[in-house]
This record gives sequence, C-alpha cells and structure tokens, in this order.
Amino acid sequence: MYSNVARRLATGQLSTFQLPDSANKTPQLGSFCNFQVFNSQNDGQSNGHGLSLNQEGTNVPTVFFGDLYMYSNVARRLATGQLSTLQSPDSANKTPQLGSFCKKVSRLLPPSLIGFVPSLSPAPAPPCLEPLAPLTNQRHWLSFELLPRLTSEGTVSPIANSVIVETDLPGVARRARGKVRDVYQVDEERLLIVATDRISAFDYILPTGIPDKGRVLTQLSIFWFDFLKDLTPNHFLTANVDDYPEPLPQYRHQLQGRSMLVKCARMIDIECVARGYLSGSGWKEYRDEGTVCGIRLPAGLRESDRLPEPIFTPATKAQTGHDENISFERAASLIGENLVRTVRDLTLAIYTRAARYAETRGIIIADTKFEFGFVGDELVLGDEVLTPDSSRFWPADTYHPGGPQFSFDKQFVRDYLESIHWNKQPPAPPLPAEVAARTSEKYRQAYRALTGMEL
Repeated sequence: MYSNVARRLATGQLSTFQLPDSANKTPQLGSFCNFQVFNSQNDGQSNGHGLSLNQEGTNVPTVFFGDLYMYSNVARRLATGQLSTLQSPDSANKTPQLGSFCKKVSRLLPPSLIGFVPSLSPAPAPPCLEPLAPLTNQRHWLSFELLPRLTSEGTVSPIANSVIVETDLPGVARRARGKVRDVYQVDEERLLIVATDRISAFDYILPTGIPDKGRVLTQLSIFWFDFLKDLTPNHFLTANVDDYPEPLPQYRHQLQGRSMLVKCARMIDIECVARGYLSGSGWKEYRDEGTVCGIRLPAGLRESDRLPEPIFTPATKAQTGHDENISFERAASLIGENLVRTVRDLTLAIYTRAARYAETRGIIIADTKFEFGFVGDELVLGDEVLTPDSSRFWPADTYHPGGPQFSFDKQFVRDYLESIHWNKQPPAPPLPAEVAARTSEKYRQAYRALTGMEL
C-alpha cells in the first residue's frame, strides 16, 4: 500500500476501506490507488485471498495480505527496526522463524508465490502488518509499511556526540534561556532555537545532562511539523546548519541535529492542552471535583482511563514553577473568545490525528500541549510539538488503566530523586550515569517508535 493511503487511513482522513465490487474488483478509494485481486493458487484474478494496491499507471510489487496473521508485537518490532528480517517459511511445517515473538503465520501462500510477497521474503525492512478492525472488514489487514529510513533534516551520527547543557554563540544575541532551550535572535524575522540536553525535575534544572535529549526533541518536532503541515502552518524554516546565516555555521558542533531556524512569531498567552486520557493534574482534579478544568466528566472513571472524547484544557504560561490549568472562560478573557475557539478546534484536530497515527506505532499519546502564535496575520504552530517533554507517551502494550502508566519520559529521573529523599530545594543533585543513560534510551525509543528512524 502506498504510504499516503496508509497515512490517510491511520489518521482518519480516509475513514473506510471497502470490499471489492464483484464486477470490476475495484474498491472506492478515491484517486489514491487501484485495486486488484489475485488467487493465491494460480496467480489469476479471483476471490480476494491476496490483495494488491497499485497506483494508477505504474507497476509495483504485489503485496499480499488477508490470509497472513501476525502478532502485534512482531509487527511493532518490524516497524521500529528491532526485528530486521522476516524469514521464509520452513518447507516442512510452513512456520516462519521469528524467535519467541510469534508461533506461526496461518494459511501461508504457496512457495511459488513467496517472491511476490515482501512480508515473507528476507529483507532489511519488510512491511509491518497490523489489524485495524475499525477501518476495514474484519477479514482483511492493512499494510503499514516501515517509514522510509531517510535521514531527517539536520540529523547527525550518534558517534562522539557530546552532551550539551549550555550553548555559547559569540556574536549572536541570546534572547531567552528556558529549562531546555536556548533561543537566539538571528534578525528581525528569524530566531534560532537550540534544544540542549538539560533536564528539569520538580521545577529545578539538574546539573547532569541527558545524552541525545535535545536531538530527540528537535528531530521529533521536525517530524511532526511535516506530518501536520496540511492541518496547520508552523514556524519551522530549516534545520540544515549549512543554510543558516553567518556566523551560525561556525558553531556547527553545538547546533547540528538539535537546532531549528524558525520564523519570529507573536505567541499567544496560553498553552493549548489536549487530553485523551485521565492522568496527571487532570486525574487529581477529577478525583476531587469530578471535573477537569471545569469540564464535567462521567462518574466512575479510573486513573489513566481513556476519555469518551478528547478535551481541550488550556493553561497559563508560568515562567517559573508549574503552568496553571484554567477554564475555557478564563482563557477567553485572556486572548479573546474567537481566538480561543480557533485554537481549541485546532488543538483537538492535531491531537486526534497524531494520536491515531501513534497508535499504529504502538504508542498512546495520553495528553500533550501546543503553543500557537502569529506570523503577521497568520496563526502558526510553534515551539516544540508532540515530544516526550510536551506530551505523555505510554507504550500501548503495557497499558492497564486503574493507575499510573509507564512513560517514555524522565520517570527514571523522578524515581531516583525520590529514592534519595531530595528535599526539592536548590542545589539540585547530579544524576548517576546509569540513570542518565536509561533516561536517554527512553527518549530515543520514543523517537524510533514514532518515526521508524534512528537519530
């Protein structure tokens, strides 16, 4: 299946996958692709044992699915590169060798057709087959191919990549220093945002940096900016250091892979939070009041339960300490009712699309926050987008509502600081190397799972 079709199915832009018409064997998929049915016994058109989606006017390899069964954890490992090959079936028992990940593939196609079936041929990056019952007839499977392993703009090799907790760019004015990012004023229209490896916990920046953290935040934001560009414009210009104006390229060792050149924007004064699950401060309010930011929710929900539908819960931007959850009415008093309605609708649309996609990659996006601003008169998405720092990512295969969930974030750091009984007053203690390394791996795992690529 062509990736644009799979993506539209995953994100809900294409809501149905119709069975072939008995006369012409063509499902109604708009202009995305044509449909052919092949018999797994004689290679002729027949009854739907194998399905091939071919773009009009082109010849592409046939991808068979429908009679192929695969456990979801196998598909996930294939998609994220943890399992690099899927071996052909053993001639005696027709069982592919997948280690301990799954026992068998049911009703395999004849060996004569294996050459037409990428999913059964040894390959460095075979397709991932995942069942998507809500989108298709239950007899069929949709093939979500591994995302192309292209180098994202601005990525660097992890070899000899140093931890950076502070940037210094002589000749470039630093406009702001946040908990993680250093922001520089390039000119009147452009900013340089550099994501360092700093990490904070309990409102304090720790002295120990987390390897690759800044690169993950930057590269994941770039991925989402591209993924969402048809929903909303954004402030991103480039992450290619060679395209930065002077004197920035001479600071390549500080900027490569962790920086973005962006448009200057007038940011609005609220953070736009979308919640699809009941967790964090939302759970605390619900437990006490039965509401989240004043929104009444059904009784009897448990911690980490999925909400009936995603909700918009704005927050104020705190320069120090925690952001404060506010009601829709309070947000309207701060930025105007028309604007808050606009960003509410946009926030929920972005969250819904991203969450649907992430589910196909084995990740639940429990909640996330966005920041919007104006470039001229145009409303744009800014700052970071759908990263482990701005979102709550849960692995889908360990999700069990009724309590806290394991997250792709800095939980190792929080757990360590609690274990040493730090009084949460300065100075913040350094982290052991093992805690920093395990936290780094969690960030990289989130990037690999969502993009299908390595840093």
